[in-house]
Amino acid sequence: MFFGIILFSQDNTFIRTFNIAGMNGGLSLAVMEDGGFVGTGQHSHNGGACYTYVYRIDECGNIIWFNLYGIGGGGVAIDATNDGGVIVSASNGNVIKVDSLGLPQWQRTFSAFGGYVTSVIQTSDNGYLVGSQTGHIVKLDALGDVIWGANIDYGDIHALGEFPDGDFMFFKYTGIDVHIGRISSIGNLVWDRNYISGSSSQDSHNNWAGEALIDTNQNAIIVASNTDLVPNGGILVTKFDFNGTLLNNNAFSSNSGGEFVRSIDLT
Repeated sequence: MFFGIILFSQDNTFIRTFNIAGMNGGLSLAVMEDGGFVGTGQHSHNGGACYTYVYRIDECGNIIWFNLYGIGGGGVAIDATNDGGVIVSASNGNVIKVDSLGLPQWQRTFSAFGGYVTSVIQTSDNGYLVGSQTGHIVKLDALGDVIWGANIDYGDIHALGEFPDGDFMFFKYTGIDVHIGRISSIGNLVWDRNYISGSSSQDSHNNWAGEALIDTNQNAIIVASNTDLVPNGGILVTKFDFNGTLLNNNAFSSNSGGEFVRSIDLT
C-alpha cells in the first residue's frame, strides 16, 4: 500500500510518498529535536507475520534510516526521546526503545494490555507513560521497568500528556464521545470528563482518529476528533481548561472535495 506524508513547517513544505513492499500504512508521526521526523506502522514481512517498522527522515523529508523489528506486531504510536532516539508502542502489548540509529535498546511486553499499546510519551523524569486499548496506563522508568499502573475502566487511550506540575492527561475517542481525564504523578485518578462529539463512521480504525495535547501557553487541553455534527462530517476541535471545563467547541466542515471550509462554534 502507498504511505504518504504531507508536512508543513515554517521554512519549507514537502510531500513524500513511500512505496516500500510490505508496508500496511503509517499510524503515528513525531517531531525530532533536530527538526526531522520519525514515523511508525505495520509491515507484513515477506507476506507473513506483521513486523514493526520505524523510519527517520530529515526536515526536508529525506530518509535517514528505515528499520524493521520482528517484535511488536506493528507500531501504533511513537515519541521522540531526549537522547536522540525514539520510544514506540506497538500491538501485542509491546513497547520498544530504539537509539538515534534505530538500533533496539530494550523491549517490554505487557500481557495485561491484551492488544494494542495505543499511546506512548517520554516524561519529564526521562521515564515513559504508555496507554492501551484496554484502558490501562503504566508509568515506566528510563529502562522500561514499571513504577505504577492505573486502570481507567474504559477502552482505548489515544493520547497522553504531562501537565506542568507532573500530573498526566489521558484522552479517549470512542467514535461517539470524547473522554479526557487527569491522573496524579503516582497514578491516582483526579478527574475524568465525557463529552458527546458524534460520529458518522462505523469503521473501527476511525475510532483511533483523534488526538489531544496540553497547550501550556494557553493553560488548556486541545482535543481533535471526528464528528458528524456538521454537514458532510468534519473535525471537532475542543478546548478545555486544566480542570476539564469546556472552554469552546468548534466543528470544521469539509466539502465534497475534502477541503475544510468553515468553522462552527458549537458552545
